[in-house]
Amino acid sequence: MHPIEHLRWLARVDDISQARLVTETADALWPFAAEANALLISCRSLLNRQPTSGPLVWLAAHMLTSTDPRKAANDCVQAMATDQMNERAHYLVGEMIEAGQAVDAVVEVLAVGPDKVLVGGDEVLMMGSEVTAVAIGAPGVEMPVQMWNGLLARAGAHGRHGAHIVDRDRFAAILLPEGVSGCPLTPELY
Repeated sequence: MHPIEHLRWLARVDDISQARLVTETADALWPFAAEANALLISCRSLLNRQPTSGPLVWLAAHMLTSTDPRKAANDCVQAMATDQMNERAHYLVGEMIEAGQAVDAVVEVLAVGPDKVLVGGDEVLMMGSEVTAVAIGAPGVEMPVQMWNGLLARAGAHGRHGAHIVDRDRFAAILLPEGVSGCPLTPELY
């Protein structure tokens, strides 16, 4: 598939896992990695169409701030491929149940900010006021405040693109990957 067509498909796709979105995007951006302006324009365009994906922001930020964007893309894809999110969640929920805590829902988050969490529309439906929920996140979901604010501004912040903002303290636990590099500050994305 031609790189531009690949980017167009990624801009339109719904119902895709964060891991696959990062992997496909890294592949689609590969031809633009040698030209900083083309890479920036491609990243901005894609984020305009997929504005609620923390891992996508993370990939773009790593590629744009690296002296070797292709290596940065490979590192991000590798982090997604080796992430054991489901296993970590299963272990944590088991520990909580053994400790006598009820866990009613495990919610995959799209992005995590300093005091709020962005969750998909279907995920938020499982979170009634009496529900004890555990949040899990793929690599790249945790954002520094400046990147979080940019992500929210781009997403429209309140329900646009099927996402909702939830207080962090709404979750009994938030499980994020360990040993994964954070999202570098990249103001040019916003």
